[in-house]
Amino acid sequence: MMKATQAWTGVFQDRRTFSPDGGLGNYDPFGFFATMPGIGYTREKQEEYAKLYRLWHGFEAGNEEIQRVDGHRCIDATQKFHEYVVAPPQDAPPLTSLKGIYGKWVDICEDVYAKHAMTKEYTTLYGETVNALMAFKKQFNKLADDVMNDLNLPTRKEGRRPARAHARVAERQHRAEEAVATLMKGKGGRAAKRSSAPKAKKVKVVKKPAPKAVKASAPKAPRRKRHRRLLKPESGVTRKDLERQEIIHVVHSIET
Repeated sequence: MMKATQAWTGVFQDRRTFSPDGGLGNYDPFGFFATMPGIGYTREKQEEYAKLYRLWHGFEAGNEEIQRVDGHRCIDATQKFHEYVVAPPQDAPPLTSLKGIYGKWVDICEDVYAKHAMTKEYTTLYGETVNALMAFKKQFNKLADDVMNDLNLPTRKEGRRPARAHARVAERQHRAEEAVATLMKGKGGRAAKRSSAPKAKKVKVVKKPAPKAVKASAPKAPRRKRHRRLLKPESGVTRKDLERQEIIHVVHSIET
């Protein structure tokens, strides 16, 4: 077990294994791709991709440093576990099963990591690595949207717009359903109160019919009596003479 611990110690103590110069830096040891200026009408795009490469390089450097530090903590946990197995405390129960060995190994690793994770150096390194990853993702999403826009395809923002609209509609519908349920619940409570309250006896009130109003009619104008002389037919009087006398009588009545 000591030989295995020494072998792992040699691996993690070698900075060339987990270092920016020994990892991703082997592909660009002099930083040529990160500092190469853009040429031609696509120089702006070239600069954007060079920025993406630099951000990725920074994230890989932080990630490799975290792996190297975590490797040292793994070595510390292995050494403490070895000490426990070789010289266990007097009040500690003996390890008689595989489950007990695994549980003790987990407890020792958790104690070592808890002490290491709360240090200022580790929290700073972890925060810088996370920030580098977020910056790389932001730049990558920007370049992906540019490519989709050049191909006349919907971008990530345009693709999320219908989903957001659907979510807003669903939220409004849920609020409306809650409001309707609250309103119906209130109406049900009022109806229960009304049914539980004693009903008052209804007193029938007999209303006397109101006297009918007599419409006042305007006084009628008296009819004008027409005096018509009855002419008896006499001998020698023709029909034309009778019509002429009737016309004279009508004109005379109109004038009077």
